[in-house]
Amino acid sequence: MNRTIATCLFSALLAGSAISSAQTPRISIDTAPLPPPVSLDIGKRGQPIELQSLDVRSEIAGGLARTRVEMRFFNPNDRVLEGELRFPLLAGQEIDGFALDIDGELRDAVPVEKARGKQVFEEVIRRRVDPALLETTAGENFRLRVYPLPARGTRRVVVHYSEPLASAQGRYHYRFALAQAEPLASFTLEVRVASPAGTPSGLAIDGRPIELAQSGSWYRGTIQRKDFAARGWLEISLPDGSAKAAAIAAVAQGWGGETYVQLDAPIAWRRAARALPSRIAIFWDSSMSGRLRDHAAEFALLDAYFKAMRNGTVDLVRLRDVAEPAASFTIRGGDWTALRRALQDTVYDGASNLHDWPLANGIDEVLFFSDGLDNFGADIARERPANPDLRIYPVVASASANRAWMRHLVLNRSATRSGALIDLAGGRQAAIDTLLQAQTEVTASVDSGDGELLIDRRIVGNGRLRISGRFRGSLPAAIEVQLRDPDGRQRRIRVPIRDEGSAAGAGNEAPLLARQWARLEIDRLDGDNPANREQIRRLGLKFGLLTAETSLIVLDDVADYVRHGIEPPASLRSRYDMLKADHAHDEDVRLKAHLQQIAQQYAEKIAWWKRDFPKTPEVHVLAKELARAERAVGSTRQAPASREQPAAPPPAPMAEPAPMLAGGVADSAIASAAESKQDADARNNDAGNQFAAPPISIGLKKWTPDAPYLARLRAASDSDLYVTYLDARADWLNSSAFYLDAADLLFERKQDALGLRVLSNLAEMDLENRAILRILGYRLLQAGKPQFAVPLFEQVRELAPFEPQSFRDLGLAYADFGALQDAADALYEVAKREWDGRFAEVGLIALTEMNALIATHPGAIDTSRFDKRLLRNLPVDLRVVLNWDADNSDMDLWVTDPNGERAYYGNRLTRQGGRMSADLTSGYGPEEFMLKAALPGRYKVEANYYGNRQQLISGTVTLRLALITAFGTPRAREQSTILRLEDRQETVLVGEFEVGAAGASQP
Repeated sequence: MNRTIATCLFSALLAGSAISSAQTPRISIDTAPLPPPVSLDIGKRGQPIELQSLDVRSEIAGGLARTRVEMRFFNPNDRVLEGELRFPLLAGQEIDGFALDIDGELRDAVPVEKARGKQVFEEVIRRRVDPALLETTAGENFRLRVYPLPARGTRRVVVHYSEPLASAQGRYHYRFALAQAEPLASFTLEVRVASPAGTPSGLAIDGRPIELAQSGSWYRGTIQRKDFAARGWLEISLPDGSAKAAAIAAVAQGWGGETYVQLDAPIAWRRAARALPSRIAIFWDSSMSGRLRDHAAEFALLDAYFKAMRNGTVDLVRLRDVAEPAASFTIRGGDWTALRRALQDTVYDGASNLHDWPLANGIDEVLFFSDGLDNFGADIARERPANPDLRIYPVVASASANRAWMRHLVLNRSATRSGALIDLAGGRQAAIDTLLQAQTEVTASVDSGDGELLIDRRIVGNGRLRISGRFRGSLPAAIEVQLRDPDGRQRRIRVPIRDEGSAAGAGNEAPLLARQWARLEIDRLDGDNPANREQIRRLGLKFGLLTAETSLIVLDDVADYVRHGIEPPASLRSRYDMLKADHAHDEDVRLKAHLQQIAQQYAEKIAWWKRDFPKTPEVHVLAKELARAERAVGSTRQAPASREQPAAPPPAPMAEPAPMLAGGVADSAIASAAESKQDADARNNDAGNQFAAPPISIGLKKWTPDAPYLARLRAASDSDLYVTYLDARADWLNSSAFYLDAADLLFERKQDALGLRVLSNLAEMDLENRAILRILGYRLLQAGKPQFAVPLFEQVRELAPFEPQSFRDLGLAYADFGALQDAADALYEVAKREWDGRFAEVGLIALTEMNALIATHPGAIDTSRFDKRLLRNLPVDLRVVLNWDADNSDMDLWVTDPNGERAYYGNRLTRQGGRMSADLTSGYGPEEFMLKAALPGRYKVEANYYGNRQQLISGTVTLRLALITAFGTPRAREQSTILRLEDRQETVLVGEFEVGAAGASQP
């Protein structure tokens, strides 16, 4: 696995744990290349950060090891810096904890729900106080950053990781790398080993062995060195029990009122060549990420397979955003030349829709080549062939892969022989043996104490059996395991359970065996993550593990733990408990106040809608005064004082109603306006039929990017366009703009299937990047593909449930998809919840959309749980909505009416009643313009990019702008466009409304 922890991970100083002995020690310098050294990467911002010391503590029990590595870094530069930890992990190693020094003392990370961890992290860094967040991303990757690194000062970082131990020739083997190029000022190694089968042996430093103190079956040893400069592989071993059958036992440890057991024992393990079927299917993941797999290893596996098959038929199915029709190939005498050529010619393009299985009847075996990173299409169970004996062999040949999902393809089946995961990272020959041989299998495991046991099927084999379980009952007890050999014979083995006491460690931290059980249970559940998300979350929080649903976080201020409901480390517990009660009361009061506030704000918006405004070609008398007032008192946008205000037309000398206050929502100024009888009769489900709309047309100005690749793509013929795109792609692999532009050209030329494939590449670019996922979702909606947009917006909601846009985008996608109740529920969620203050009026905009949905689908939506104060449709002639993809960015929506009056953040209520929503300067939008009754003439819509406070993807920000006529009525028509603006102040004309005179024929 290519799993480097980004923050300051231990550069593989230890690939395992350490042990020593009183016997003659030996140091074996392996010929394998050393991994990169541990480091804090600061880029090119100064002199490299120096690693001064390492303190390594390892605990080993039951064939498992957990290691704590404490690193002290020195920043030789004269300024504070931020670093990314580089800590390469070897195969099988998993990060399960970290700590940072705060005010001179180490503070342990605590588990937190993944989405909440991201929310807290992003909120706190906006206050210029950086927390530390360690999270896992799709493909089993980790990331972590360390800030601040004080100028000419030190910072300590602690990382915990666990691993199963390899076994060979009757001994467990550990090795770790001394990989630092420069001497360490201090090096410490402490080991604690449970070795009931005999004394550990093999570790020495500078020719001197570690003296081990024995207590029962536990051994402990320590070494300390100054100016430590050793470099190379250290190798350690201890008996694994195979030499003494009587010594074989399962190890038990207690924690949290439960007993956890671990069995790692040799067994009589048998294998035999299995009979291969004469017809199989190959599912070949041909998505963009498929190009990164080790195809040479895959072909070697297939070569061995077909030599064993000799003669047969293969159905090849390529999986991308959609599955391609199966192509049939004949194998004769093991010759698969035609199939090999077809696989070699595969074009890797598009996203991964791994749930689309077009499997023909009569196929008994499937070889599934993929990284398991499913990222496109609905994650639903599709109908499978009714073949209970279908064998599935998922094949992994990628450093980054979702192995849990791939294993789930095997373990979730009830077949008599259900196949096995083939992981080529473990070596080609081992993979070939697993695929071609029937092996001893575990069919059941029980224990005399009515325990609950899980089997780690990844490690069964090569003469060893590993079982992790949670034990209920009293000791002494035993584990009984039922095995089935390739010839079908059944046998049982019985292994006693020995209580080895609690693991070394402090506080309530879960010991090694408890964590291993939880890790295996999470791995099993993660194969079907959508169905098991809550169970994964609970286990991750309880055992302090990184999972798809939990992260690890360190916060500086105890008030932040309280504010976000995160259980702190033990050192902060007393202070946390004192603050928690007060916070719970304050939060309840605040949520009630929010609902009251949103009801009042919506009442003010209703009052604006009810009011009659003049419809004559004259300019608002207060246009300049409003802009001048904003400059005088300052707005809430917190932009530089030099920001230019859009020029307002000269005022006309005429009386006007009370103005809006500059920079704030002043709909309250008109809330007391008299309600007309017509308005009094138009209530909740009013779809806007009470007034006759004038004829209105929408004219979107085609946005034409000027990227350097476009001239070549535009010049290509229809038949050559896709080939030209593939040829140009190598230079733009990481550019979201490239795929958007190429897809647009394909859609324009009616090549919709290829356009969708190219567009779907955005799902492959940066896993879990919600900005890119939003862009893709918007474009899919624009292309009329809500069935693909909905799963993406559901993923965004899971990634960022702390942002109202996540629910609003999903609600609008649900509406396009026809899931009306889900759409209304998501939009109502935006209104009722309290959000960060930078998302002003998003709730009001969502309420407007929700009520329009309810009004135009009478009887289809249950509104019984909605606050009645928030139910009122506001149909209008014109509505414009602007969204963008980059957080902490400032975009402005400008709408200029036929009088030349511009509605914008400084003139939010025009003379004829055009209403502009609150200005959003540090979020994603939306900003909204509404005009109930439109004056005839031309309306110009512009987008102004004022600036940003973050590093943007490819230096651009992507906008989606929707223009709607007769909004809130059955006659509503919408056109939308997606465009990009450069990372600088820029204004573009997006489109126009042309409003005819009332009574004229519709265009």
